[in-house]
Amino acid sequence: MEDHKSDRRRETYATLDNAEYIIVIPSLSFPTNELTKFKGIHNYEERLFYYFSYLTNPNIKIVYATSLPLEKSTILYYIQLLTRNSSFTPKELKKRVLFLSCDDTSSSCLVEKLYRHPILIEKIKQFINPSKSLMVTYIGTNLEYELANELNVQLFANDYHYSYFATRAGNKEIFAEAEIPHPKSSGVIKSVEGLIEALSTLYIENNSEITKFVIKQNNGLGGIGTCLLHTKYFDRTNLHESIRDALENKIEFQFANENWESYQQKIQNFGVMVEIWIDDAFSSPSCQGIIYQNGDVEILSTHEQILHGLIYVGCEFPAKNEYRQEIMNQTAKIGNILSRKGCRERFGVDFVVKKENDSLNIYAIEINIRWTGTSHPFLTAKRLINSEITEDGLLKSKEGKFKYYFANDCVINEIYAGLTPRFFIEFINSNVELQFDSDRMIGIVIYNFSFTAEFGRFGVLAISDSIDEAKVLYFKSLQIIEAFANEIHNKKRNIALE
Repeated sequence: MEDHKSDRRRETYATLDNAEYIIVIPSLSFPTNELTKFKGIHNYEERLFYYFSYLTNPNIKIVYATSLPLEKSTILYYIQLLTRNSSFTPKELKKRVLFLSCDDTSSSCLVEKLYRHPILIEKIKQFINPSKSLMVTYIGTNLEYELANELNVQLFANDYHYSYFATRAGNKEIFAEAEIPHPKSSGVIKSVEGLIEALSTLYIENNSEITKFVIKQNNGLGGIGTCLLHTKYFDRTNLHESIRDALENKIEFQFANENWESYQQKIQNFGVMVEIWIDDAFSSPSCQGIIYQNGDVEILSTHEQILHGLIYVGCEFPAKNEYRQEIMNQTAKIGNILSRKGCRERFGVDFVVKKENDSLNIYAIEINIRWTGTSHPFLTAKRLINSEITEDGLLKSKEGKFKYYFANDCVINEIYAGLTPRFFIEFINSNVELQFDSDRMIGIVIYNFSFTAEFGRFGVLAISDSIDEAKVLYFKSLQIIEAFANEIHNKKRNIALE
């Protein structure tokens, strides 16, 4: 890497407002053997379609790179949705987008695929003006920085030199410096024996009152390398051996294709940390912010996270009134410390909330210095209702209306498998209850179409005047889509029986 170029970008005020070319590289840059744990990993590349909303500015051109060609109907659905106030048609707007496909189904991250197809990188160079370009990504690793250097453009992501603070060890350091309550944990462990010793020590130090531990990969992403271990399997009279047996036979992995044999390798390669589980937590809110290039911190949003086990699958906006301001304050404090250490761009903090002695105790759990799961629904909703975030963390439209939303990334049912994006979108366009009403700023957005045909999965974002009304819209949309899918399923079955 040419360091002088990297230094220039770090000193430049990277902002989408100044760019004329937005280069969207939705790469989940993580070790390939880890990415294989996500089903249909390349389908996540659809989650940065939000940037199509910038096409409302006639001076903006976009590059959008993917592993496989995007379905035309999906592209037009999002462009039409996100540019409703444009005087141009979706097809006219689409002409200002350079779509590039690697035609590569491997589990490698997208940046690596682009380097295997240098002609695509040359096409980007020919399309853009580097001095007026900005590259946006999920995460900023050395791979994204190398590509930005190759293109000689600014990168809108945290500098990977500061990626330590996105690790679990770095998180704990920030929490401690900010004096924010967080679960007691071990240091980084790189052997099975060290893991057994850490579990034993924490268990004894807390008088055997711990019900379970969370074991986290130090540089985990999206729940990768996270597992639970219940202490009911521990025997104080033979503690080390009982812990060893529990690890080998009772550990609960968050990904079905993980096992103890593969996890031991992960311990050695990446390191893990042991964290005491917070019992009786009734909520898992999160807060998102941004650190600008001048070091200023802005809070963007708060959410109640919907979790499957320990894996994020959806959210509702905003976080509850009882603690929303407190998690905003704590996130701002964390952001200011990250800023002083050199971190920039997007970040998010996960919390858990527990009621103790008639008061609410909030514990910081994790920091992500990247695009998070809540970013897609928040930015989409914010754009659709043309709103700004208020000081107390609410979305307020220019007309003075407060808006709320509910999103589920993982609506899944085997009857949805086989629904192609084109067929699905045709049905949406024919049913007003599955659309967004821009006059009332209420309605439904469907996303993650690419997962549907193969995995029977898609996402739903419901926006309304209250969270309860948003949930009503959400469940109503599921009833309509399920009835449609059942009808198609029954027709196929009847044809097969004839």
